[in-house]
Amino acid sequence: MRLGEVVGRVWPQRQLDGLGGRTLMQVRTAAETAPLVALDLIGVGVGNRVLVVTGEPAYRIADGAPVDAVITAIVCHDDQDAGVA
Repeated sequence: MRLGEVVGRVWPQRQLDGLGGRTLMQVRTAAETAPLVALDLIGVGVGNRVLVVTGEPAYRIADGAPVDAVITAIVCHDDQDAGVA
């Protein structure tokens, strides 16, 4: 699981039926140099801090949709916000 920030939406011209027309978002995390493209299952917006699940667990969460990253939660507060090291 990774913590990241939604930096944009991906607007596909076409997408596989397996994605069911669901939204794809760009998420920047500390671990990656380029944003991840993640399936949005909860209705996030640009600027939201989110949790992203990747790999096989993402595929399962998305009910077998052909994805390798899924947004699973919006984070409203964590210890970093409070200045806890």
